Amino acid sequence: MRKAVVIIFAISFLGLISAQSQTEIQVQEKNPGFPAPGDTLKMDVVVSNDGTSGKNYRPLEVDTVEGITYTGTTSSLGEDFSLCGGCQTTGTLYFNVGENAESGSYPIDLKALGDEGDGIVEKTEIEVDGSPNLILNSEAKIMQGETSKSKITIENTGTEKTSQLSATFRHPSISFNSSKIAFGELNPGETKSASLEIGVDQDLDSGPESIEASIEHVENGAKIVENSSISIDILKDVQLAISQIESDAETGSESRLMVELENIGSSQAEEISTNLECENAVVKNGQDFVGSLDAEESVPTVYSVITKSETSDCTLEATYTGESRQTLDESFELNSDSSRPFILYIAGLIVFTGVLLVVRNYRTEE
Repeated sequence: MRKAVVIIFAISFLGLISAQSQTEIQVQEKNPGFPAPGDTLKMDVVVSNDGTSGKNYRPLEVDTVEGITYTGTTSSLGEDFSLCGGCQTTGTLYFNVGENAESGSYPIDLKALGDEGDGIVEKTEIEVDGSPNLILNSEAKIMQGETSKSKITIENTGTEKTSQLSATFRHPSISFNSSKIAFGELNPGETKSASLEIGVDQDLDSGPESIEASIEHVENGAKIVENSSISIDILKDVQLAISQIESDAETGSESRLMVELENIGSSQAEEISTNLECENAVVKNGQDFVGSLDAEESVPTVYSVITKSETSDCTLEATYTGESRQTLDESFELNSDSSRPFILYIAGLIVFTGVLLVVRNYRTEE
């Protein structure tokens, strides 16, 4: 009978200890839920003491595996903390996913341990989505009303290989010799290119124009379709642009400024005249007649400027004639160097000091 009482008392005592302090960890949210390689992930957790007595804890321990790095927390979980009975605390944990991490589950152990090493270990995981990341690009420049072959590139910046890769293009005012390009397989970090013949309507305005695209590929046996786009530059038959700017400007001094004009169109630009205006600067010979420019030809226009500050906002206006009278209005920032006047000041001060010393020595000798 006494033995049975002792056993019952021991069980009750252990139950009392368990009720006095019972730790629990809950993972509430992971953002993003399926991170890609190179992403940063935030994990919101709650540590609670479901017992009836208070408990002191060590800093929360986080164990990861290769491919996932724990970078810390800004909450109290990163240092010693205490919880009264029935109390809880929340915190956000931060992780970095490795650039070369593959798709899959990465186990994470969260340990909330007391002063004596007792506590709980909560197991969770981070699901990495290392799918292919496909980027289309084009640097095509096409004249209004003309057709030209253009280079189209596609790059896989993800960590997974893709196959049966193709891209289909569409635009209501642009034609293609074949609207679909097949690229085949594309490994991680690999880039492939192909030629696409693009025809531009005469009525399209000059400037950048977006072309919609659909990318189809097979990933892990499943067919995937993604929306994308490329951008092309539509040029007029005559179009001027600034191709180069050179300056040796010094604050407060008359300096040379060279602005090079280029005809990036397909026909001659005639009756070209330019006008340069700058804030915080005086422009001499601000109007300079250039004449005419053939297609793909460039010419420098040179000005004399006196800058009043280290930074001046300038605007070059060029008017010219193609099929009609057109205007180029381009702004740029002119930076001037203030070091030379300072150096001249120091040099003058040294010379002046030297003269004083010579005069002083001369008077001493007298």
